Amino acid sequence: MTSIKENKRILWTGEELGHLLKVKPTSLVQQISGVIIDSRKAKSGDLFLALSGDPGPRFNPSQTSSRNGHDYIEDAKKKGASACIVDQDVESNLDSYRVSDTYEALWTLARKARTRLSGPVAAVTGSSGKTTFKNFFLKGAGGYGSPASFNNHIGVPLSLANAPFDATGPFIFEIGTNHAGEIAPLRELVNPNLTVLLNVHQAHVGNFDSLEQLRNEKLSISDPNKPDVLFVCDEKLKTFAQKDSYFFGESPESHCQILSVSESKMHLDLFGEKLAASIPGGGRHRALTMSAVLLAQKLLGLDLTTSLELTEEAIPEGRGNEIKVSGMTIIDDSYNANPQSMLAALTYMAQDKSPGRKIAVLGEMHELGDIAATEHKKIEKAFSAFDKIFLVGEGFKESANYRWFPEAKNDLIAELGIYVKARDKILVKGSNKVFWANNFVGNLVDSLK
Repeated sequence: MTSIKENKRILWTGEELGHLLKVKPTSLVQQISGVIIDSRKAKSGDLFLALSGDPGPRFNPSQTSSRNGHDYIEDAKKKGASACIVDQDVESNLDSYRVSDTYEALWTLARKARTRLSGPVAAVTGSSGKTTFKNFFLKGAGGYGSPASFNNHIGVPLSLANAPFDATGPFIFEIGTNHAGEIAPLRELVNPNLTVLLNVHQAHVGNFDSLEQLRNEKLSISDPNKPDVLFVCDEKLKTFAQKDSYFFGESPESHCQILSVSESKMHLDLFGEKLAASIPGGGRHRALTMSAVLLAQKLLGLDLTTSLELTEEAIPEGRGNEIKVSGMTIIDDSYNANPQSMLAALTYMAQDKSPGRKIAVLGEMHELGDIAATEHKKIEKAFSAFDKIFLVGEGFKESANYRWFPEAKNDLIAELGIYVKARDKILVKGSNKVFWANNFVGNLVDSLK
């Protein structure tokens, strides 16, 4: 799998950038091997794009920041950056391109980069599972994919701008949303040959007028005006999908039908062909993701051999990967959570037959709007299968009879350190800001060593 950090190819030349951005650089810019927005990651050959923390109403981000990339140009230079793109005056002698809007410059680079890709291009969205899908896809078929969870108005064009245009693909890009009208422009930017909708859950539903509006937003990953673009979709959404779509699921009407799931293996029917496939991490929720991967790869004419035999290494960090420490197993599912994905993780772990106690450390689920209290309460029905439950955040504050903490900080880690013992299995899952953004699992692992 290729990522921005690993990409050493020459992606852009000074002459090409000047022509594309319609500006002259301050001096002769070196060849560019990477486009970055984080000065801390700058290295020789990088083009540092100075973005403001508030992109304005065009992108309607869920949150803004007072930080401004222009304040970090000297830091990028010290770390080796070769040039920068700016939209305001800065005191630096780093080779620079002055444009009217650095966000528009990023999208301009992305549009040009897309025209240079010769292999099949896919785009995936869904309330959960996007990064897992991408990882499974790339581990099986090779190619280039957006690094980490680069799926918004910055991450998608940045991924395109760093795509190795001399590769033959496949290329796969994640597309996310937390408000209406976000997916379609990103889909148009990626201009995919195939699109995938994994599921529609209640993630970010608090930012939408209704679940129907959220569903329509997710469905906009497919463009009815481009019938030649293949569309892969969860069979549960068949009623709403465009004609000539391809479906995965558990019914005979699916083009990729899951016939059975047992632990980390599944059997399926793919266009009439009976196949057996491994499920990295196990569980029916990952079996659905794996079936979507195989269907998409089949439609693109890719070899499925490697994809049918994926190992646990294909699981991205924070999406259910196992960490062994001091005789215990931590299931790190801390990257994010919504009601459906949390219930799926709890259900799968409850079925685990390995010796030792089952412990769940659960963080509140954000952006649920008016249904937040009800959905947090519903999760409690899965608690009886566990030996101990630790809850974090306001969403779980009203849950009686369970240990509750306002935040995932040192006091929670200390109490876990006292309670857990060898052979315990510990699930950590919650919305991004609860655990992942604070490196909770990393800190917990360090404390248990």
